[in-house]
Amino acid sequence: MARQHFAAAGLTYVDITSGEILALVLMLNKRLKSFKKENCCNMRLSDKMIVKYRSNGTIVKAFLFVNSDHFTRRECISFNVDGFIGFAGWADGQHAAPILEAFVEWVDAIKERDIS
Repeated sequence: MARQHFAAAGLTYVDITSGEILALVLMLNKRLKSFKKENCCNMRLSDKMIVKYRSNGTIVKAFLFVNSDHFTRRECISFNVDGFIGFAGWADGQHAAPILEAFVEWVDAIKERDIS
């Protein structure tokens, strides 16, 4: 559903720069913080990310990770070189929900910005 939302918005990696990655990080932090309060699950974004940019400032690939009390650096969202976007493949639906919600919110924000 989240991948389809990205595609339906007409977005590609060419639309993603460091500013968009920062906006995604902020939205993820907000959703994960709310999730922690509601579910007593201490998932949080890792300080480590991997992002490779083209010379024009758009991404080639990006990997954002989450930590918890029981694990470190598990996939949160991955923008793979082949265009595949991955979402917390390790997580069940409940734990993936705040990540997917943040991503959809982020797509809508980018789409709205591009229309204005």
